[in-house]
Amino acid sequence: CCKTADLMATRNDREQAMVSYRRAEKFAREAVEALGNNTEARRDLSIVCGFIGIYLADGGEIDSGLAMYGQGMKIAGEMASEDPQNTLPQADLAAGHFEIGTILMKGQRYEAAEVRFHEAFDRFSRLVAADSADVDSRISMARSARRAGDACTALAENKQNGGGQSQWRSRAMVWFGKSL
Repeated sequence: CCKTADLMATRNDREQAMVSYRRAEKFAREAVEALGNNTEARRDLSIVCGFIGIYLADGGEIDSGLAMYGQGMKIAGEMASEDPQNTLPQADLAAGHFEIGTILMKGQRYEAAEVRFHEAFDRFSRLVAADSADVDSRISMARSARRAGDACTALAENKQNGGGQSQWRSRAMVWFGKSL
């Protein structure tokens, strides 16, 4: 259903795309109910909630997107805390913080976005520390730092920042340095 929703979205048919996303959500919720504490079913529901959240935010519905993505993050967070040694839910949680930061950037909520990118950076850093051959987490760590720098740059360029421009520029430089 998510692939159908993506197809409808590329055709600019937001209504049908949302119908497909909601169908995917319904199926995922039914699977969680039917299978109980099944890890794959819970992860699937988390991912579907994330897809819907991103889709809503891409359409300008920032708060709705954050709320929906937050539902997926709650599931991912529970799974990560249940099995802290399993890197998959840890990576899902790190990626989720990155995506929420991206949604916040779209809504021009730069300070909150920097916090989320920082959290993503820290989580990806822990994954890299546990497995230095984890190239994907290393790349995601750099992307998180870059986006945190972008958020700080946007804050530095904000004229209504009350003189905090130099502080935000300095933070941006630190983040950009971490992205290398």
